[in-house]
Amino acid sequence: MPHTIRMVRDPLGQSVATICLLPVTQDTFDILSVFVPDIMARLAAHPHLDVDLSRPDDTRLVTMVGVRTRHTVFSVPLLTGTVLRYTLESSSGRRTLGMVLDPRFKLLLEKLGWTAYPFPLISESDLLLYSLDLRFEHIPRWAARMTRVTLVDPLTALKSVTVANMRGLLSAYHDTGRFQRLAEAMGLTLPPEQLRGLLLQALQAFAKKPHGTAAAALIRQSYLDPAPATRLALADQWNVSRATFHRHLSRAVAEFAHFIHEQV
Repeated sequence: MPHTIRMVRDPLGQSVATICLLPVTQDTFDILSVFVPDIMARLAAHPHLDVDLSRPDDTRLVTMVGVRTRHTVFSVPLLTGTVLRYTLESSSGRRTLGMVLDPRFKLLLEKLGWTAYPFPLISESDLLLYSLDLRFEHIPRWAARMTRVTLVDPLTALKSVTVANMRGLLSAYHDTGRFQRLAEAMGLTLPPEQLRGLLLQALQAFAKKPHGTAAAALIRQSYLDPAPATRLALADQWNVSRATFHRHLSRAVAEFAHFIHEQV
């Protein structure tokens, strides 16, 4: 079924994700049951779903897998647009099912009107089965809901900033043009001053964590102070070698990015 697989590319043409759309028919059900029997058995027996295998256009199963490379800038608008495009393209007149673990996609699908159902395959799993019913009689209700939804908000996008992107934002903190370009590529729609304020507030909250005080001080002195000292001067100030200082700073930025992801 290679014709069902499509590649999602960023504006530079690099692959960022693959998306697969399968009609849920008896044939595809039998094929998938060979490879993922537990999933398909649970899908068939799910109490909230009524999958009619005799109707090829009734239900589709969608999967989206991210392709992570160090060259790829995670773009919230790109992935939002991709999910929205395939939602409209594949779901009109039918129901679509998808299983999701990533919290970024869970929030996005909920905003797009998908309904979440527990779908535990293993103990304490966060896996959810999402269903979007756009069979014709359901379309007016979905359309009315979409007119009241903001698909990408600053806090949702900020939660998706990777460690590498956070390092780029902090490095460009005092360069408004570069800072804004990076922010826009990540889907951060706030004006630069407001976004700087948001980062500063997050850093202040991070500094109050048990192990965040030193890490927050490293970030503030290296990136946010009005006239940040050189790395060599800061290494001397912290009484460590330059290589050790770089390791501590990299770890601090990673911990800060993870803190934001957990808090927002």
